[in-house]
Amino acid sequence: IQPVTSLVAQAVPAVVEGTRVYGDAYLVTDGAKTYSVLDVYIRATQATDIVASVCGVSTYKASWVQNQGICFRHAGNSSWNPTYTDAAGASWDSFLTMGLRTQSNDGDGGTLIALTADPGFSNFNSVNPCRITGASTGNGPGWYPSVGAIAATNPYCVVGFYNGASNVAKTTCNIAANGINPGQSLDNHFMIARLSIDLADVAPGVTPTVTIKLCMTVLNTGASSSTGGGTNVAYRSTTTLEFATPNNCNPCAVGPTDTDCNSNGTADRCERNATTDTDNDGKLDSCERRGCDLDLNGVIDAGDIGALLTLWDQTPAWGDLDGDGRITGGDLAEILLKFGQSA
Repeated sequence: IQPVTSLVAQAVPAVVEGTRVYGDAYLVTDGAKTYSVLDVYIRATQATDIVASVCGVSTYKASWVQNQGICFRHAGNSSWNPTYTDAAGASWDSFLTMGLRTQSNDGDGGTLIALTADPGFSNFNSVNPCRITGASTGNGPGWYPSVGAIAATNPYCVVGFYNGASNVAKTTCNIAANGINPGQSLDNHFMIARLSIDLADVAPGVTPTVTIKLCMTVLNTGASSSTGGGTNVAYRSTTTLEFATPNNCNPCAVGPTDTDCNSNGTADRCERNATTDTDNDGKLDSCERRGCDLDLNGVIDAGDIGALLTLWDQTPAWGDLDGDGRITGGDLAEILLKFGQSA
């Protein structure tokens, strides 16, 4: 499933990738239950960006729709309110962050009061826990207020605040629709939600998806325009993200940053061990030897010729460089062609 996106830019300069949101999808086991967790991010361009609002407007109503009708699950409470510290406090939960619920503050430069749960959003006790939508307020359908804050008075708005101490993606899956890969740095990312579903609610063979429709406002100087110098930039976006399941979450799938030197469809990082990478150089021995580095010293040299001669006229597990099934002059010719080169 590819992301479905739309964008209307409201102002310049751009300080966030407003065309879409991003998903960090992973599985969490809690006792007898397994949850599929999706951390949803927007991507800013610098660490000084702050998030003023992630919401809907009168003509662009915010909605978070679990497309298969599966209900979002909460860990220990019924609130969409995030923790007061960061997202690392619970391994699975469902909560929303900046601008997605009423946020108390006495204005720019004032004292941070608290975060208050937004009654306009459904929770797991409501009649529709599978859809998060905005209710009409004085500002129009789907509008959820946020403060034009600065980091000094509202740490919750700072890019990276909810990312956790490691600041690295938790996913082990290469899900193209989500735009976040295993081991990826989350620098300049801001978590706008954590969504969790129970895998027991997922029908066999089904890949659950959530479609997120938002209007985002980001400030590019670490302070809002009302405190002097900040520039509000607003975007509208719609993105469909995938939850991780055993169907689509293959931790050994070949991702954009992986190598697959033997072209077997499994990332080399999953095949490396003390037996397959005896010289511990991060490369599979079989691939290095196929490239004529038979003694694994990193250079095609006399040592490789010597190693080949010990296998002469045999049909060994490795060393057949020309693919004729035996160690012969053709294999020696392959080494001589690359002699002196780095492996």
